[in-house]
Amino acid sequence: MPPRIISIRNKSGAPKRYGLVASPLSPDTDANGLPPHICLYKASKKIASPTGSAVFKIPDPMVAICGIADEGLKPGVRLSASDWASAQAATAGALGSRLTMRFRMGDAPTFDGAAAAMSVEGVGRWVVRAETGFEAGGSEPPFVGYGLADAGNADDVVPLVVWEAQPGAVYNVRCEQRWVVFCWTEDTIDDHEVLAVNGVGMVQSPHIDFRGTTASDVEVVHYEGDRFTVDFD
Repeated sequence: MPPRIISIRNKSGAPKRYGLVASPLSPDTDANGLPPHICLYKASKKIASPTGSAVFKIPDPMVAICGIADEGLKPGVRLSASDWASAQAATAGALGSRLTMRFRMGDAPTFDGAAAAMSVEGVGRWVVRAETGFEAGGSEPPFVGYGLADAGNADDVVPLVVWEAQPGAVYNVRCEQRWVVFCWTEDTIDDHEVLAVNGVGMVQSPHIDFRGTTASDVEVVHYEGDRFTVDFD
């Protein structure tokens, strides 16, 4: 499938920066009650009004990721995945992926390819299990979640949603092609950063939902008064 493309036009009356993040999680996602940490997938440069525009490309597919949060899991921290693996979502006729994350203190978390299996029921779902043998928490906690290839660097995966990894925990995930465009005026937020979604001075578009449509392009227009329109081509 070709990359999905989200084009943004700034008619808000002032220069803005725009960023793309995964939409709020499906209620079918169960992460043992742990809070999700949402990361910024891509950020634009400051875009002029009324003629400025930005384009975000969204490749397929989403992948399971794991890594170490060297500075903790908090807004403003930049996360990088140490490993990623294909995660096949279950369908009406096929089981989904069950992955195992291995972690030993002093090493980076990885996925155990030999332990991968296709055994998960429930349309759209896949599962990651964190092995035991490590301590949870600390100032540099391990994390698990899902991400997406960097549209500008095929060798990099950008975290989208992550949770702290805890020994023996099972993460039932359902990630969907739904997105939100945020905008702000400061220049302090970059790709890979954990986002304070309710940050001061930030506004957001309606959800951009690619489910149930064959369209791969969408145009988001930001008007004065922080009004947005979303139109699929």
